[in-house]
Amino acid sequence: MLQYFALLLVVSACGCRALSTLQILEHPRFTTLVSLLTKAGLVDTLNQGTYTIFAPSDVAFAALPASVLQALETNATLLKNVLLYHVVAKRVLQTQLTNDHKETSEQGKPIRFNVYSHNHITTAEGRWISAFDKVADNGVIHSLGMVMMPPEGDIVNIVAGHNETSTLLSLVVAAGIAGALHGTNRVLIHGTV
Repeated sequence: MLQYFALLLVVSACGCRALSTLQILEHPRFTTLVSLLTKAGLVDTLNQGTYTIFAPSDVAFAALPASVLQALETNATLLKNVLLYHVVAKRVLQTQLTNDHKETSEQGKPIRFNVYSHNHITTAEGRWISAFDKVADNGVIHSLGMVMMPPEGDIVNIVAGHNETSTLLSLVVAAGIAGALHGTNRVLIHGTV
């Protein structure tokens, strides 16, 4: 990591052209992301504009369930949607990431940010932003501790689509509140027993 920052310092000090976002992502921590961006055909796109990339590390991708990794490898549409959910078409610096701030991803869905001042943590869709403001000539990169997945629909549709929440769904239906939760931005917390 120190070598990475030393390289950035040397480039800055010599007045050389700054690295592009994709050149910064060639750091060994982001090999999976670069491989998936290449597979999805997004490399040229990301080289032609100004973008902020919320970059999951290799560790973040390795933490995904095997079934999700396999789906990303075999479903080109899913892969592109997940990757574009990590991209915003402008520079977004740490100072702009205030509590409840939202930016629209290139996938089309909003990314919500939360700032927890008591422990100095900022999250993007609940994923910890572990490093900020790796500024490139065509954007900025923030490192993520986990992969963000685009929202699948409203609360009821999300709960209905997962076997592990079947009890919760039956309780929501029995209570007669499913209609009130459709199409809302309300938060529903589910615990396990």
